[in-house]
Amino acid sequence: MNKHLARLATALVLLLPLTPASAKFDGIERWADGLVEPALASGRLGGVSIGLVEDGEVTFIKAYGWEDQAREIPLDPYKSVFRMCSMSKSFMATTMMQLIEGGEIDSLDDPVNRYLRRIQLPPPHGDEVTLRQLMTHTSGMAGHGTPQGTTRDLPTPVSREEIASYFVENIERPPGAISQYANLGVSLEGILIEDITGQALAERLDTHIFQPLGMNDSELNHSTTTPPRLVVPYGRFPNGELQAVRFFPKHPLGAASGGVLSTTADMLKYLAFHADEEALEHEDVLSGPGRATMHRAHFRNNDADWGIGLHFFPNNFGGIRVAQHGCGLPGTRGIMAVMPDINAGVVINVLSASPMPPVGDLLDLALKEGRYAPDPSLPEQELWSVGDVWDDFTETFLGEPVRPDIPEDYLGADIVSDPEKIAGTYWLERRAMSTPITLFFAGMTRAVEVGEDGKLLLDNKSYSRLAPGIYASDETGTRVFFREPWEGSPVFLSSEVPMNYRKVSGLGNPQIVAGMLIIGMLLSFVGLVALKRPAGVLQRGLPRTLAIGMPLLILALPVAALAGAELATDLIFMTLEGERGRMDTVLWLLRLHILAGAVLAVLMLNAWRQGRGSASAGGRALEYALFTAAALTWPAVFLFNLYSSW
Repeated sequence: MNKHLARLATALVLLLPLTPASAKFDGIERWADGLVEPALASGRLGGVSIGLVEDGEVTFIKAYGWEDQAREIPLDPYKSVFRMCSMSKSFMATTMMQLIEGGEIDSLDDPVNRYLRRIQLPPPHGDEVTLRQLMTHTSGMAGHGTPQGTTRDLPTPVSREEIASYFVENIERPPGAISQYANLGVSLEGILIEDITGQALAERLDTHIFQPLGMNDSELNHSTTTPPRLVVPYGRFPNGELQAVRFFPKHPLGAASGGVLSTTADMLKYLAFHADEEALEHEDVLSGPGRATMHRAHFRNNDADWGIGLHFFPNNFGGIRVAQHGCGLPGTRGIMAVMPDINAGVVINVLSASPMPPVGDLLDLALKEGRYAPDPSLPEQELWSVGDVWDDFTETFLGEPVRPDIPEDYLGADIVSDPEKIAGTYWLERRAMSTPITLFFAGMTRAVEVGEDGKLLLDNKSYSRLAPGIYASDETGTRVFFREPWEGSPVFLSSEVPMNYRKVSGLGNPQIVAGMLIIGMLLSFVGLVALKRPAGVLQRGLPRTLAIGMPLLILALPVAALAGAELATDLIFMTLEGERGRMDTVLWLLRLHILAGAVLAVLMLNAWRQGRGSASAGGRALEYALFTAAALTWPAVFLFNLYSSW
């Protein structure tokens, strides 16, 4: 009954005129119209919703485009529900701070294991991880090889066994060394909240945040049923046909890092609460000092960057403090920001997607036929990011970014200033570093060159040296830092957000590994050619079976990965969205190939030794060498990948 009354009150509020925007944001509607409407008309995006709150009053709220374009349902900032994806993390931090203020947690620097009941982080580093480190992504986890979704409706809180199957990674680095964005750590926060409170996480957020703040159209969602009024992003094929972006339900543990659903209007209530660090109105939810604690930096990858707060990223535009968090899921991008200095908050959600090729259309994709035949009357689709809107907003209303000053004699303890040590290939650390899933991240590298003029080329873009180990983009001013964050560590390339790249070389370079895998696959087909030669070891028994079996196993990989899949991109979502059975099938095929290759290598070496004195020894030696190379490439690469952090 109370919820129905709240909805009625909300409906009445909609009839009232908005409070005029302050002088600071004067002309915000003209700005939004001029930025969004041309992009919408050109087909670059499906919809945008923007809201601004100042001094607790909504001063601008407007939606453009479609909640569901195919069904011609327009976006409504009061009713259309967006996936808040990674902005959900701030709700975890808010809840953790509530537990501290309520005396259920003693300190941010308490060890996580003190409060966990269903799981314990294992040694050697697990018992060192603190709550502050979880909320600043400095726990040492990689955290990107764990399924974020599920095809099952799981009871919550989830069982100890379900948690054990979900946490497949250990602490990979010394805690507190670097801040590396990790969804897995946020899942652990959700588990900890449930263990302390005895409530399911969705229930806890509803009773202690959503209801007290009047967020009546918000929830933490992990149901396999598509929620009502959930926005539907669309990709557009080159011929103009629309394709809805599939809804992948969140796993209850993954929901902690990205499962909040909300409207623009509801999020403005949340931002109004966070933006006023001195308000007494919602002290029962969280005190002003508690909110301020969340917004300030608690860790910096470098003293010259903005740092990271408790699931808020603090920065500064035009001298105004801004604490923000962005998010992204297929087809949906968003950002929320609070500005405590001026008691304001803004939320922006953008719908923009590329079409995902159906498996049956892969040939058409290659030939540019069917849905992939371009319609010359349509503009070429250009994905529009929430960053495009946010950058324009800050430039128009706040001013240039104000970054921390760098002393002339600056040289941090872990800074790397030697250009020879800086140059090289860097690989993204946000991955499952010691599992076969690592190979899905093989292309996430950055190339660094240092010229004689001292300038740095990062992915062929120019950066100027500001101080030892610190460079700034000549185009955007964004800073990058080169560090050795703990004794004996490799060089890390850090950016202003907690995203790190580790320097790699030799077999550690994923591009070399990917090349070895491709060569291994091609060499696996040599046996089919050699089978036609008269006599020889490949004409008999087990060697013949293995020579035929290895290429068949290679051909079985795409079949196992895509059979029964509607979209080619299911190959990705089987890991990121919880389709583990398909991944397990692929991995078992790879293991069989490794076993077949190892046995064949032994047979080839033995056959070569027995036939060294024959007239055809040279040709046989070449055949056997190719087979041995093919057989050993797979075991070497996969075992190295599986048991090494590179």
